[in-house]
Amino acid sequence: MLSAAGSDSLLTLTSAAAEGLEVFGSRLLLGMPEVVQSISLPPTAGSPVIAVAASASFFEFVPCGTDACWVDTYGTITRMTPSGDLTTTVVPIDAPYQLLEVVSDGASFYRLMVDNLQTRRLERIALDGASAPFVVSTSAIWSIAMDDDCVYWSTEQGIFSVAKTAQGPFSQ
Repeated sequence: MLSAAGSDSLLTLTSAAAEGLEVFGSRLLLGMPEVVQSISLPPTAGSPVIAVAASASFFEFVPCGTDACWVDTYGTITRMTPSGDLTTTVVPIDAPYQLLEVVSDGASFYRLMVDNLQTRRLERIALDGASAPFVVSTSAIWSIAMDDDCVYWSTEQGIFSVAKTAQGPFSQ
């Protein structure tokens, strides 16, 4: 297989370590501790690394429709359109919770958090930052997923689902 540079040799794009990578159109996004950067694709030796946006504490990239989204550990959601326009939504994470996982359907984010007593909480957050009344609290949500209609989660008791239109809160 050929590298992006058109040869079969390894191509070093940057010496910086990224905590997350996302291919977005003709760019490779790099999630760094305090900034999101990009490299134009296909890359060549010496391709410039360009800062896209500040990120207080990058957590992960999240697919969100045709846009690129990422979240930080403080609850900030940043959405970038294909043209490069940025929208930042701050949805603080209430102490003592910490972020574990985030998924998105393009209209809302669902975030899984844990507190210092290992209580898990699943919340729905609208992309505009409004928190919709959807919360699941349980002692152990391990993972979350979604499709067009439902949100799914796994616990030690099994796999559960609820319609994305459901109103909460729910407790297990």
